[in-house]
Amino acid sequence: MILAQGLTTGGCPTWGHFIVFAIGAYYNLLFLYIIVSLLQSLAGMRIPDWLRPAVNFVFDVCDPFLRIFRGLLPNIGMLDLSPILGFFALIIVQNIVGAALHC
Repeated sequence: MILAQGLTTGGCPTWGHFIVFAIGAYYNLLFLYIIVSLLQSLAGMRIPDWLRPAVNFVFDVCDPFLRIFRGLLPNIGMLDLSPILGFFALIIVQNIVGAALHC
């Protein structure tokens, strides 16, 4: 138990828990991005004005990450399949970080 060096009793650094949590939070934002984009494109739903800043935040946070994967999978009609690769990449990174830090 070395708490002075930032380690918890389980052997995982406290900042390691934060990194794993941040990746999980981004995973949830990506899921929200998919739901909102599906509602807009397939259902033709218009986002209410009071909710627009939150939706813009989700799009602004997720779009740069998804641009990495946009050219790797083709679109099927109006559906963008790049979030699938994004999910796999986040899961792999989260597992690698968790295993490396013993979290």
